[in-house]
Amino acid sequence: MSSFKDLVEEQQDALDLLSRAFTNLRKKGPATLGAIEIRRKNLTTKWNDIVERHNEIVGLAKGADLKDPYFKENFFENAEEVFMDEEAKFVDEELAIKKADRETTSDHEQNGSERCVVGPTRNRKLPTLQLPTFSGKYAD
Repeated sequence: MSSFKDLVEEQQDALDLLSRAFTNLRKKGPATLGAIEIRRKNLTTKWNDIVERHNEIVGLAKGADLKDPYFKENFFENAEEVFMDEEAKFVDEELAIKKADRETTSDHEQNGSERCVVGPTRNRKLPTLQLPTFSGKYAD
């Protein structure tokens, strides 16, 4: 069983990871829907760990521990705000990708061209252009 101080340190480390979740996604380059889904699940798992650890801390806290900055500065409430902010960023990014996909699809449908998907859904192959042939004469 961990001590109060050890649990508080683990909470701070977990919050640091939680607060960088979306930033770390952006470091990998263009986000895909699959990457967002996996990272959101990971974010939720980390949040659940923080909740469980918080319950342990509350159970262990006695007298002087209640004056610890963990309680005085409302660590758990602040962590909850960080979690919701990070979750919202993932949702916003997912909606932006879906909107871009819909716009790209409707543009192709309006132009009468076929939709060609290459790799992840955000990478599209542009329609081929039909260039006129040059006969070699200056008059052309």
